[in-house]
Amino acid sequence: MDNILVENYQEESNEEIKQSMVEEWMNEAHYNEQRYEQLIGFADFYFSLGYQEFALMIYLRLQTIEPGHHIVYRIAKTYAHVYEYEEALKWFNLLPEENQSKEIVMEQIDWLLELDQQEIARDRLTKLIQDEPTFGPPYFKLSTLHEMAGDLTRAIYFVQAVYDYFTDDAERHLARQQLIQLKLQQEQIELKDIRQLLLDETLPLRDSMDYFLLAKMYQLANETDKAIEASQKSIELDPDNSSAGLLLVELTGEGTNDQFEESLQWFEEKIPESEMSPIEIAEMAQSNQQLDLEMVQRLEGYFAYTSDVEEQYRIVSLVLNYYIDTGDIEAFESFLNNQALAYFMEEELGYFIGKNKYATHNYDEAIDYFEAALDYLVPEIDLVELLVKSLEKAGERKAAYDLAEKYQDSDYQTNYIQEILEGDNNEFIE
Repeated sequence: MDNILVENYQEESNEEIKQSMVEEWMNEAHYNEQRYEQLIGFADFYFSLGYQEFALMIYLRLQTIEPGHHIVYRIAKTYAHVYEYEEALKWFNLLPEENQSKEIVMEQIDWLLELDQQEIARDRLTKLIQDEPTFGPPYFKLSTLHEMAGDLTRAIYFVQAVYDYFTDDAERHLARQQLIQLKLQQEQIELKDIRQLLLDETLPLRDSMDYFLLAKMYQLANETDKAIEASQKSIELDPDNSSAGLLLVELTGEGTNDQFEESLQWFEEKIPESEMSPIEIAEMAQSNQQLDLEMVQRLEGYFAYTSDVEEQYRIVSLVLNYYIDTGDIEAFESFLNNQALAYFMEEELGYFIGKNKYATHNYDEAIDYFEAALDYLVPEIDLVELLVKSLEKAGERKAAYDLAEKYQDSDYQTNYIQEILEGDNNEFIE
């Protein structure tokens, strides 16, 4: 930083003297234009280091000495950096319109959104597009706002405009990525459109996200080998792309065990560096019948680490279901009693306890636990099915049928329940 004030200020260690130096420079700025400009640079330097309040004090003092739009903007921006968005907007509104560049207006729009003034922000974005039709940021911002509001059609409209009509490759590239991600959220996914976008010869694939989206497209088209190849290319370009890693685990789960184990090992190595938790890995392994004791024990350790209730329940589900499936009753009861019941009520875990009782042929006890879980509205889709089966095993066939009839067309309905209702009802009548 080539600023004599910064050098002098940093050389001094006594805080009182440093404060006196600033006061002296402020006094000089009233009649010395060079000192005034040096103080602006001095404040800018400390703003860049994160000393926003110190910089703001200087900007406000300079504004009283010689008002100017360049100082007004700095004050507005500094208030925004300390999250005082209303003050930031007050100062922004003091800027003459001719000094409101399109980039500065985009900053104002961000401040409006921080204050949840969506309608005003959208109006400003629309006007900015009218005034600057080849300026990309307002198109992307409007697309994001419409996506957040659930209007995918309008969200697509704005990024499609950038892709179709802009000439800058960087902006068209970003627009294509966002366009595909939006199209993948639609109820009716048009794979032909996505394929055409990705294979646009005027815009070659260039980064990890491009190949991740290509892999998603091939996955939806049931072209698994090509999807695996594209996801591997995505990871090659960005080894920390956890989304591509998780997709690769999913894709190879549909192939050989060797492929799955290789991709799973890759992703597990990335867990410490990624935002993904071990839970996603375990769930993917479970869905491919690859969950093992080592992974389960890792989850048990993570259970004590996380304080997120949803994550805790997902871990409980993975661990207890694993021990039920492997018949390890001792490990089941140990995790249940020593960890799970310390965080959840017995009713919340009645589904898992009931499954364990069912697996060990204790049908009367299973019924009690499943009924308690049902009263608690535990969101496990096969809860009613397991209760119906337990009632059948206990000889209460009419009760089983009545229960199936009660929960038809509910979130708990399964194919098994539907088969009971559509079959010969006489066998369920005592």
